[in-house]
Amino acid sequence: MTDLPVAPKRWRDVLDTALEHGAHAWNALLMLDLGSGLGGASQAMRERNWRVVMVDIDPRLSPDVIADLRQWSWRGERPDLVWCSPPCDEFARESMPWCATGQTPNLAIVDACRRIIAECEPRYWIIENVKGAQRWLGQAVTHVGPFYLWGHFPPLGQPRLNMRKKENYSSNAPEKRARIPLALSLAVAWAIEEQLELPLDHLEPTGAKSTPEIQLV
Repeated sequence: MTDLPVAPKRWRDVLDTALEHGAHAWNALLMLDLGSGLGGASQAMRERNWRVVMVDIDPRLSPDVIADLRQWSWRGERPDLVWCSPPCDEFARESMPWCATGQTPNLAIVDACRRIIAECEPRYWIIENVKGAQRWLGQAVTHVGPFYLWGHFPPLGQPRLNMRKKENYSSNAPEKRARIPLALSLAVAWAIEEQLELPLDHLEPTGAKSTPEIQLV
């Protein structure tokens, strides 16, 4: 039997839950949720018994791994999906003329995400940010509402987001404003699961190169 790499406690809890529900936990899909915040990007995956490792620098958000991505590397098995959500506040600020400072946003977290992606060579990867980030990251592969996506992933169809409901989020809780909606998380999970039912040499993701590279312009 192949041993799983040493995993955080919550990851082991996910595997135990999958076994209790009859899932093939040894073959379960693996996702790294980097800059996980409140966990919206990986919500559908957790509900569908994927193994998910959430990494965030803020211990208040209860990630599986508390770490600064600039100093962190993945040492486990090859992930099926790496999702990265670098902070968007500087990209958003510089894209709005009334508050732009003219300064280049700090790209250190984006660079760290690119490095981690290159190191672990996931089957699919996504970097999510705001529309204004395209000035520095290049044209996004696609967007779902205000969520712009760069990377290598299957077509997502047309998930519908309920953006009409207004939330009274405090400026002290930007992670709530940036939470990925369940509809987008579910669209990504479905798209990957559908692709992985096919022989791997028949996978044809569209809209991005297979190499984990973002053109910075």
